[in-house]
Amino acid sequence: MNKVAVTGLGTINSIAKSKDEFKENLKKMTIGIDHITQFDTTDHKVKIAGEVKDFDPILYMDKKLARRYDRFLQFAIAATKEALEDSNLEGKNGKKMLL
Repeated sequence: MNKVAVTGLGTINSIAKSKDEFKENLKKMTIGIDHITQFDTTDHKVKIAGEVKDFDPILYMDKKLARRYDRFLQFAIAATKEALEDSNLEGKNGKKMLL
């Protein structure tokens, strides 16, 4: 097994879906905590959370993979793609390394 260190940044979180958006929203002191919308909270004590809203996995992978993967994996793939792009790493054939 090869060890890999990606020297780039990628993020998907409750205030941003890219590192640049994240940096800007941190400067604006944006709060990512809001009422939960992903499921019915009627029977739960907690009604607020830091949700990732308006995330479209099709921007990061094809529709078939998006349907197959859980939401947390979609976030991981999106952030990984951004980190690889940010790192400017190139593969053995001189092409950019993308998922």
